[in-house]
Amino acid sequence: MVNMEAELRNIFISKTIVGIASGFLLIGLPLYLSDLGISISEIGYVFGIAMLFYALLSLYSGYISESFGRLRIG
Repeated sequence: MVNMEAELRNIFISKTIVGIASGFLLIGLPLYLSDLGISISEIGYVFGIAMLFYALLSLYSGYISESFGRLRIG
């Protein structure tokens, strides 16, 4: 049971880091791209492609997780 607390703490920390990084990208990246002179529609295309890639990656990793179980990283 003690090991479960450590895993939950690690999950919480990793989710927090991912939330901060994705929040920065969702706000900072469009501002940076607009400063470079890229139009709003092109920024939308970039985010659309990124979301499509993320969806495909999530489906693939979910399939791998279901097939082989959780893999240890590191």
